[in-house]
Amino acid sequence: HQEILPNLKNDLQKYYDFAVRYQELFGPGANMNDSLVANLPDGIWQVTRQSLGRVTLSLVNLIGVEDRNWDKDHSEPLTQVNVSARVAIGQPVRHVWWASPDGQDLRLQAVAWQVDNNIIEVTIPELDYWGILVFDTGE
Repeated sequence: HQEILPNLKNDLQKYYDFAVRYQELFGPGANMNDSLVANLPDGIWQVTRQSLGRVTLSLVNLIGVEDRNWDKDHSEPLTQVNVSARVAIGQPVRHVWWASPDGQDLRLQAVAWQVDNNIIEVTIPELDYWGILVFDTGE
């Protein structure tokens, strides 16, 4: 075995902290919601879960990744800035937040959003690898 490099150790710690902090939003206690599909740029994958009056979209950035086989070396994704997302939640939304383990601050950050013809439009400030959009439905 080799010692983990300091940068990798820090990144892994942030990801573990993030997963523990928000496990009720996307962990095993949250229900999958395959019927909700967001309109996102090609190359950003989504997994949608619902729990505790919230709908959570986990977004994974694969833009610029040529080989998506995880058992092989691959390039890093291209960081995306001001990503537009359009989501049909199907119920009223009270708040929208964004969080990512890739930044310095793991806390949920309020993001500006608007409703257009029952579609929630939100701009994600920055997506490196992974982040979550959280929609508070209050139900």
